[in-house]
Amino acid sequence: MGWVLDGDRFTVRKVRHQGGSLSYWVFTPDAEVHRPSLNVLKRYGTSSQQTYAYGLADHLNWARVNGKTPETVTLEDLQRYMNGVTDQADGVYGIAWRKPQQTPLGASAAGNVATVVKAYYLTLSTSQPVNPDLVEALAADGGGGRFGRSRRTVGSNPLAPRRSARRPRFLPDEVVEALFQPGVLTTARDVMIVTWLHDGGLFSGGPALCGGVVL
Repeated sequence: MGWVLDGDRFTVRKVRHQGGSLSYWVFTPDAEVHRPSLNVLKRYGTSSQQTYAYGLADHLNWARVNGKTPETVTLEDLQRYMNGVTDQADGVYGIAWRKPQQTPLGASAAGNVATVVKAYYLTLSTSQPVNPDLVEALAADGGGGRFGRSRRTVGSNPLAPRRSARRPRFLPDEVVEALFQPGVLTTARDVMIVTWLHDGGLFSGGPALCGGVVL
């Protein structure tokens, strides 16, 4: 499957202003500043702006190739897009837009993309038509900063990748056996505590001290 040619892509360019300040703006395939994205990016400092600009340009390329407009895109579309950038898509959906050398995003980078995509549509909705169901879904929570005259809130993000629950780190059997070797646990109290912890599922969430023995 092919991908978007360089001449047909939204791109990020470095813009140097008078006085030496630096910005990262998204430009259209016609080499014009993409004004809707600028309304979001101008809120951030140079470092964050660079990160968000590349994430937003990628999303705009996806939308352009797959014929998604602000009026028609749905929350499910955006969630499939996020699955695409993290390589968690179930089967093939839509037309490829990323270059072959682009690797899947990790949780942190994908979180940045989710942040700017959400901010983009909520900001856009204050000045032009955006799918109202999408706006409602993105603004359904009650936290965070506010965008535009609508006073919509931006808190938890339904587009953000879900982080897997941290699993407890259980002590290896040989470590548990070593604790019961003669001379390690010196009192009946220590033996009772370690036996109780082991029988209940002893795990190492950090060092703990039991009768002078570090667990």
